[in-house]
Amino acid sequence: MAFCTECGATIPGHMKFCTECGKPTGEAGKPASATAPAHAAEARTATQAPPEQAAYPVNTAGMGNAPPGDPYGVIGVGGYIGMIILFMIPVAGWIACLIMSFAARNRNRRNFARAML
Repeated sequence: MAFCTECGATIPGHMKFCTECGKPTGEAGKPASATAPAHAAEARTATQAPPEQAAYPVNTAGMGNAPPGDPYGVIGVGGYIGMIILFMIPVAGWIACLIMSFAARNRNRRNFARAML
């Protein structure tokens, strides 16, 4: 067994990356000494800073800046009000609602039309 030099987790000898922090094993792939810490909290002293965590990408879809043609694009308040007014027209609104509920490329628009049915 080996210990990760970054977080102190135990790593099987065949692993190329740490299963806890994801760092390449490098020195962690070698057998550890008997004094190796079993946990990251024991490995750090009070003066050492905790290891940097990787920043995860933020999903910006649905936040108003989706690219054109995105099937999950945001519909504004005006879009919803316009659809409600369109669906209130007696015959044409019902036909538009049917067409939107089956053929709309935007899933939010399609689900709203299905809900109005």
